[in-house]
Amino acid sequence: MLSDKEININIGGGGSSKSHSIIQLLLYKFLTEKNKKMLVIRKTLPSIRNTVIIPFYEIMSAFGVRERVKVDKVGMNLFYGSNMIHFNGLDDPEKVKSSNWNYMWFEEATEIDLSDFNTVRLYLRAPSVDNKINQIFISFNPIDEFHWIKNRLIDDPSFSKDVKVIHSTYKDNPFLPEKAKQRYEELIGQDINFYRIYALGEWGKLENLIYRNWEAVDSIPAQVAGGRVLYGLDFGWNDPTVITRSIVKDTDVWHEELLYQPNMTNKDLINYMKANIPKSDWSKPIYADAQYPDKIREIRLEGFNIKAAQKNVGDGIDMLKRFRQYVLKSSSNLIKEFRAYSWRTDKNGNILDEPVDFLNHGMDGIRYALYSQLRGEGVYKVRWV
Repeated sequence: MLSDKEININIGGGGSSKSHSIIQLLLYKFLTEKNKKMLVIRKTLPSIRNTVIIPFYEIMSAFGVRERVKVDKVGMNLFYGSNMIHFNGLDDPEKVKSSNWNYMWFEEATEIDLSDFNTVRLYLRAPSVDNKINQIFISFNPIDEFHWIKNRLIDDPSFSKDVKVIHSTYKDNPFLPEKAKQRYEELIGQDINFYRIYALGEWGKLENLIYRNWEAVDSIPAQVAGGRVLYGLDFGWNDPTVITRSIVKDTDVWHEELLYQPNMTNKDLINYMKANIPKSDWSKPIYADAQYPDKIREIRLEGFNIKAAQKNVGDGIDMLKRFRQYVLKSSSNLIKEFRAYSWRTDKNGNILDEPVDFLNHGMDGIRYALYSQLRGEGVYKVRWV
């Protein structure tokens, strides 16, 4: 990307290759320029581990340079010659402030507050030996038309002279599978606001949110150890296959994302489960999408206590509204879904009693587990709103 602006805003819909393209750009600079320090940042440290570092490794491998790059996993750094890439979250700000930078990338920037952005921007002041300007790259889905990125950076003339806006949609990604393209196009019949945000990459505002009874937390407290452990499994191919782990304690429930990955065969899934679900938990119930009985049977034969889930969507949502829900900050995809999970609206703006069928794979897995296991018990009397 050729740009002479300090701030480069990559705004667009889902599947538009925003993040992939920025990783390619930063790696190109990393491998061809000299004495450059690059900062890659998200709101939380766990989310950057799961959603940014792995794609960097994959693209380095695709470039054939993985073996030439020194990896410091503990410090979350990459080194090549005199260049460094450092990964960090805003929940650990001191490392960000301890150095100056030539390039910064704010991924999923709608998670970040304006005050955090302004503070980190102060450190975009490392010397440049080749007269290339120091730059910031920002990427996100435009989910809130009142967000500071729009109002402060794009629309404010005092900032906009230093800003380049790059707009993209799924149509700009030639490598996106046809099935995935179809999912974005079908959003026009699901919810016009979701269609504008995730298909057209236009500013919108997520309304009619289903869950407001949740918060992101750093860890599961020790006193929850005696809670009921439940797993949810939503099968996918172009859509991700998702495994969730929930621990229920009284009227509280803690959620963790174990797997969120597309293009997995059932054999891949079984191998993943064997490697990542403790043997002591194989007897714990796993509730999976009932429309795949052959997959469920194959997994059960491997020793897992897997069952077909009850799929009453309305009653399942109503049950989950009766809990206070906590989501681990490391579960970045689950958090994204909780923020977006909304009731559908028709073309006249009327709210319908069904959720938008998009960005809901973790939501389905959680609902499968809790509703299938706890329906009919009648012990959860607290209702959160």
